[in-house]
Amino acid sequence: MRYTVQAATASDVAHIASKMSENGGSSASAAVNHLLRSCAFSRQLWAARDLDGTPAALWGVVPAPDQPETGRLWMMLVESDEQDRQDLADSSRLVVDEMLTEFGELENIVPADSSEAIEILSRMGFHLGPPLPAQADAPLQRRAWLESGDAAFADQSRVLN
Repeated sequence: MRYTVQAATASDVAHIASKMSENGGSSASAAVNHLLRSCAFSRQLWAARDLDGTPAALWGVVPAPDQPETGRLWMMLVESDEQDRQDLADSSRLVVDEMLTEFGELENIVPADSSEAIEILSRMGFHLGPPLPAQADAPLQRRAWLESGDAAFADQSRVLN
């Protein structure tokens, strides 16, 4: 499936929020509120739309509170088959390149056992660190990052073990 990537509109956000509500059960309300807050604080907000114009993904970047030169990338993908994830990850490269014009580094923290998130970030060209030690009952996490000098986006995963 092919996608177009453009600045996100309120309609794009509403569509994604609606999809989250349909699929989320009792935690959907909190997830939608988190999405809306993320959109409100994002310096850049992008949407991928399929050939029919239906939003399939949102990307945003929020400045890190303690490091304003670092942007915290967030993504919401509603497509779930493998080819769609690959196409959206490839489309993300355009978004990431634009975000790196504003921030010197992008980062994300993902669950260490989330193979889907790790695959998408790797495909986007992010470096992936080793699993971080768990705190209390928290699951292991991995830091993913991309610096502006890395913008060549290697096709191969760059995983650090």
